[in-house]
Amino acid sequence: EGAHIIIQGKEIDKGYLLLSISNRGRQVPDDMKEKIFERGVTCKPSGNGIGLHDCREIVRNMGGNIWIEDFEEIGTTVCIKIPVIKGL
Repeated sequence: EGAHIIIQGKEIDKGYLLLSISNRGRQVPDDMKEKIFERGVTCKPSGNGIGLHDCREIVRNMGGNIWIEDFEEIGTTVCIKIPVIKGL
C-alpha cells in the first residue's frame, strides 16, 4: 500500500488561510512537536533538520505560523496559517 498525503486549505479568521498537510505515517512525539522546528533537529534516521526550520522562517516572514498536530490515531498534520493576499 502506498503512502497517502491529504492536503486541505480553507479561509479562517478574517483574512487568513489554513493549510493542513496530513499523512498516516508515524506521529511526531509530543515532546518534539515544537523542537522539530529548530535547526538541526530531526525525527528521521537520516536528514539534516533544516527543512522545517526553514519553513517556519518563511511562514513567519509572511506573518503566519506553522505547527504540528496529530492526525487521527496514526499520523501527523503540519498546519500552516498565513495571511491571504487579495488581488494577486
